[in-house]
Amino acid sequence: MTIHAPEHNFLEFLGRISTLNKDKIHKIHEKFTIYEQLLIDCNKKINLISHNDLSVLWARHFQDSLIPLELLIDLTQILKEDLNIVDVGS
Repeated sequence: MTIHAPEHNFLEFLGRISTLNKDKIHKIHEKFTIYEQLLIDCNKKINLISHNDLSVLWARHFQDSLIPLELLIDLTQILKEDLNIVDVGS
């Protein structure tokens, strides 16, 4: 598997979140890789994101959605329950 620069930055970002181990990082990356392909395929039929955004998908859409992740992980540990979070965009 080839990891391109935007994906590499995404993985570095995840690696800085102290509560994530390598297995969790791999699972998150795997799910976003699947989502990337679905988004690209669906975007051909339904204009979900700008065509220009495809080149910055990892940084602009995926990484941005995970910025509050560390805070949410801390919050779930404090509340002792799982949270369901949805990023609906703008």
